[in-house]
Amino acid sequence: MVRGGFLFYFIIFCFWLNLAFDLNVHANNSGEKYWIFLSDKNTNALKKQQMDAAELDIQNRALWRRAKINADMILDWYDLAINSTYLYQLEKLDIRPLVISRWLNAVSAILDSIQLEQLRHLPFVKRVIPVQSYFRKEPPAPTEAPLFPKFAPHDYDYGLSYTHNEMIKVPAVHDLGITGHDVLILMLDSGFSYKNHEAFAQLDVIDEFDFLFQDTNTQNEAGQDVSGQHNHGTQTLSVIGGFAPGYLIGPAFTSQFILAKTEDVSREVVIEEDHWVAGLEWGERYGADIASSSLGYNNWYTYENFDGNTAITTLAADIAVRKGMVVVNSMGNEGNHPGSIVAPADGDSVIAVGAVSSSNELANFSSIGPTWDQRIKPDVVAPGVLVRMVSLKSPTSYTFENGTSFSCPLTAGVAALVLSAHPELTPIQVRDALRQTADRADAPNNSVGWGLVNALEAVLYHGMAFSNRPTIENIENNQIVIKIKICTPSISSPNAAFLHFRSSVTRPDSIKMEKTAVSFEYKAILAKFENLHIYFSAKDSVAGYRLHPYHAPTTTFKITGANPVLFNADKKFILLQNFPNPFSKFTFLPYYITEEGQVSLKIYNILGQLVCILFDRQIKPGYYQAVWYGLDEEQNVMPNGIYLGVLSSHGSSYTRKIILLRE
Repeated sequence: MVRGGFLFYFIIFCFWLNLAFDLNVHANNSGEKYWIFLSDKNTNALKKQQMDAAELDIQNRALWRRAKINADMILDWYDLAINSTYLYQLEKLDIRPLVISRWLNAVSAILDSIQLEQLRHLPFVKRVIPVQSYFRKEPPAPTEAPLFPKFAPHDYDYGLSYTHNEMIKVPAVHDLGITGHDVLILMLDSGFSYKNHEAFAQLDVIDEFDFLFQDTNTQNEAGQDVSGQHNHGTQTLSVIGGFAPGYLIGPAFTSQFILAKTEDVSREVVIEEDHWVAGLEWGERYGADIASSSLGYNNWYTYENFDGNTAITTLAADIAVRKGMVVVNSMGNEGNHPGSIVAPADGDSVIAVGAVSSSNELANFSSIGPTWDQRIKPDVVAPGVLVRMVSLKSPTSYTFENGTSFSCPLTAGVAALVLSAHPELTPIQVRDALRQTADRADAPNNSVGWGLVNALEAVLYHGMAFSNRPTIENIENNQIVIKIKICTPSISSPNAAFLHFRSSVTRPDSIKMEKTAVSFEYKAILAKFENLHIYFSAKDSVAGYRLHPYHAPTTTFKITGANPVLFNADKKFILLQNFPNPFSKFTFLPYYITEEGQVSLKIYNILGQLVCILFDRQIKPGYYQAVWYGLDEEQNVMPNGIYLGVLSSHGSSYTRKIILLRE
């Protein structure tokens, strides 16, 4: 019996010893995560100027936003897909990409020592480096009681979020009817639980993606996420977009949102850079106007790497800005010692945000600059001490927290207000508006940058601002009152404002609007026509002349009951300016189609005589470029002069002036 018992335990011991050995071998060979940078892409499509945005999964909204930066190169090398032949070669080595980055021309994968050695012999592998992990250092929890705010009369009741909103002049902008309409914001964070709390009842989330587990649910899932995984992201989302009058209101509560879950809090609040890059690229292709990220300190990079050109996330952020996206990022919570900046806040195009208290003093946890190459950072500061936000203890609970994680979404919300008032602005123009109107703009430094954000002055920095939407009121005799607020950079009313209108039964007409007793408000009375379209114009000696909405009269407000909606008559297609222009040998005519149909592109001379038809066919949605070589229909060389390119579809047309100037 004893011998049998000994044999039994000996067998068990050997079993566990063998299992431990197997586990150890597996652990040693499980590998680490690396970036594999590839040498080149298949650029044939780029050379032919015939890349298809739809095939590249680039949304039309992204094309419109990119056109603000460079209409000549809406699609470029960064948009090309990774070379599929190279991916196949990696697969043969049992290397399975976790993240594929078009922008970096790289993939991330878990590699063992054998695979690392094999990669050294592949001619298309440019370099292999470890994927870094960012650890967001959390600031101390609030220890003082929040100040009870002194409320002023405004259109909305901010509750205990009034203090941080008033510090950055958000209520004054909301009073103008500017609340973030028509702006799409990408949130990069740990996850988002927005479906139950009252502060998110009207939040407009149009898409979400979990880059950790590759699914479309960014809130906690049983058996997959640790407790609290989605807390931080939910809090940052509430700071920028929450709306619960009397409790919490975010600066951009009428903006739209797409949510990217990129952080894994199960490992000490870690953000792996490959997930962050994947989320940023996804949001950019989707068409996001702004990215808000509370990315933090990196255990691997050193201060020398924060030069704006080294960290992977910084490189990606700067590419996003070059494609027209405003990128707002936390400075970090590393304290007030020089050079405590984190990536990607070191990016020269990134709006880096520090934190201040309710008395506008730099928070003791807020990271400061300069960058390694001695550029001033942060760009601006915003409240980051005792910031009001949701608590996930119940669907009606709220709390206060500290951190640059929350000064960042407040600033991103102000950027959304600026863009909703001036959709034509580029990311650098938005950054200028925030910087140049902050309270230290005359003497920026590496503690607070250009200073505390001022939403009202930032919105007016680039000129006159209208309410995002007019208001409509029904009155007697089948008439309606149309009201809108208009404010100029001098914080005054314009000299004159006009309402322009048309309907299915009336010709286009205009009437002068009357000033009301409400600050900055104008009104006009119209008959209640069916299919009524309106737009506005105003002029003053400071701001000049401006139309609203942007791109009016092509874009109008269509009146449907009490809810005006944007209507773009040419939304189905657009012809962009040709390049080069003037041209001598050939010129490209870029255009994109948002609804399939019969489309033609014709060239006319200045007298309106047809020169040639470049094409006339059925076209699917997407971005395209046609080429004209300066020839007529019979291939005769045309003389120097001015020509007209006319794109026609769905009963309307777009015209661009083309200049032929041969040497």
